[in-house]
Amino acid sequence: MRHVFIINPIAGRHDASASITSKVQEYFSSHGGDYEIILTEAPLHAMEIAKREAASGDGVRLYACGGDGTLNEVIRGAFGFENAEIAAVPTGSGNDYIKVFGTREQFLNLPALIEGITMRVDLVRCGERLGCNILSAGFDSEVAYHMARFKNMPLVSGHLAYTLAVFYCLIRKTKNSFEVQIDSEPPIKHDFTLVACLNGICYGGGYSPVPSASVTDGTLDFVLAGTISRLKFVKLLNSCKIGRLDDLHGVITYSRGTKIHICSETPFAVNIDGECHTSVDVLFEVLPQTMSFVLPKGLVNTRKP
Repeated sequence: MRHVFIINPIAGRHDASASITSKVQEYFSSHGGDYEIILTEAPLHAMEIAKREAASGDGVRLYACGGDGTLNEVIRGAFGFENAEIAAVPTGSGNDYIKVFGTREQFLNLPALIEGITMRVDLVRCGERLGCNILSAGFDSEVAYHMARFKNMPLVSGHLAYTLAVFYCLIRKTKNSFEVQIDSEPPIKHDFTLVACLNGICYGGGYSPVPSASVTDGTLDFVLAGTISRLKFVKLLNSCKIGRLDDLHGVITYSRGTKIHICSETPFAVNIDGECHTSVDVLFEVLPQTMSFVLPKGLVNTRKP
C-alpha cells in the first residue's frame, strides 16, 4: 500500500505542512513503507493529484490534509477507483465530516490513522460534482459563500465565521421560490428559506440539524425550512447548534429518501461541502457505499447505519 499525503498549506489558521511532514517522516523512518508528501499549489490541485495517484492502479491511501474542501477535492479525484482509500487529516477550520466518526484529535493521530482500517461510506452526487457531508440550496448556500470572507478575519474560527455569515445574510435575501421533489413523491411548490440534504451530521463548524444522520445507510436526510421571520430564524440557528429542530415544529419539515430535486425560475445558491455555485435546477442523489474511508486504529464507529 502506497501512502500519499496531500497537504493544503493554506487550510486553517496556520500552515500545518511542516508539522505533518515531520510526523510522517518520523513514522516511516521507523516503520518503513512507501510514502510521498505533496503540497497543493492552487484550487483543484488536490483533485488532480488524487486522480493521478489513483489512476496508477496500485493500492493507494490518499490523505487529505486540510479542511472539508480539501477532502472533497481528494474524493472527487479518487472517485471510481476501487484501489484508492481516503483518509482525512483535519487541519482546516471546520472539518465537520469527521465528526460523524470521532474527534479532531483522534484523526490527527497520524500513527493511528496510517495503521487504521477502512469502512465503506455513502457519497452524494450533484450533477458532475460529488459531496460527502451536507449539500444545500438557498439561504444556507449564501451563508457558506460569505463564510469564506469572515474566516479570513483575525481570531475568527470556522464556527464564528458561520454565525457571522448567517447574520450578514439575514439582512439580504431570505426567501426562495422552489419546486421540491423527494424520490417519486409529488413535487411541492413553496417559498423556502433553505433546503438541506444531509449525509453527515453537521456543518458550519458544528451546527447539527440532524444528529442521527448516517453516512452508511444508503439514504439522505432532508431539512426543508419554510419562510420564517428573522426572529424565528435566530431560534432556528440556536436549535441547529444543539440538534433540536423539533423546537420549530410547523416551520421545519423533515424527511428521508435517496434523492431530492430542487428547481426554480430564478438562479439560487447551491452548497456542496462548503463549495458554492448558482443554478436553477439541481438533483442531489445518494451513491451508496462508494468510498473507502479510513478510521484511525482503535476508533470504534458506534454510530448505527
